[in-house]
Amino acid sequence: MTLISLKHTCNWGTVARVFKIPHSSFQEITRKFMDVVSPFLYEKFVEDMDDRWVLDKLIRSGHAFTNSRKVG
Repeated sequence: MTLISLKHTCNWGTVARVFKIPHSSFQEITRKFMDVVSPFLYEKFVEDMDDRWVLDKLIRSGHAFTNSRKVG
């Protein structure tokens, strides 16, 4: 919701008017929602990938950056 509203309207006020609520209330609701959801998203998309793609595996598979340091 946060990213969609900012991507398509470029500000909070436009979306807040659609829902007929004050700009500051919409921004507060959206931020509280992101506070609740962000730990789950971080665990799902960042920590989970960190467990799957350790640096050794990335280097062996050829997916590491060319300037990354060698391990071992």
